[in-house]
Amino acid sequence: MDDERYLDPETGRPDLGLFAEAVLDDAKAWFEAQRELTTLAASEKAGRLAGMVIAFLVIFFFLSAAFLMASTALALWLGGLLGATGWGFLCVGGLYLLLGLLFIVLWKAGLRDRVVLTFINAMHGHG
Repeated sequence: MDDERYLDPETGRPDLGLFAEAVLDDAKAWFEAQRELTTLAASEKAGRLAGMVIAFLVIFFFLSAAFLMASTALALWLGGLLGATGWGFLCVGGLYLLLGLLFIVLWKAGLRDRVVLTFINAMHGHG
C-alpha cells in the first residue's frame, strides 16, 4: 500500500479504517462522475432532439406553404380546363383524398414500424 491515505499518521502503518474511508470517498467520486456523465449524455440527446424538431418545423412550414400554393395553382388550372373553378378544387381535393387513403394503407402495412425504428436509431446516434 503505497498510498499515504491508508497510513495512520501516528504510526505510519496501514489502517483498515482509513482504507475503507478512502474507498468510500473514491466510490462517491465515481458515482458523482457517473451522474454528471449521464446528465451530459441526456442533455446532448435533448439538444439533438430540439435541433431536429426546429429543423422539422421550419422545413414543414416552407414545404406546407409551397404545397398550398401549388395545390391552389393546380385547382385553378384544372378549373379553367373544366370550365368551373369549383370543379378544379373538387378534383384536387379528390386527389388528396386518394393519396390519404393510400398513405393509411401503407402506414398500416409497415411504414409506421420503419418510421419508429428510424426515430429510435436517430435518438441513439445510429442513423
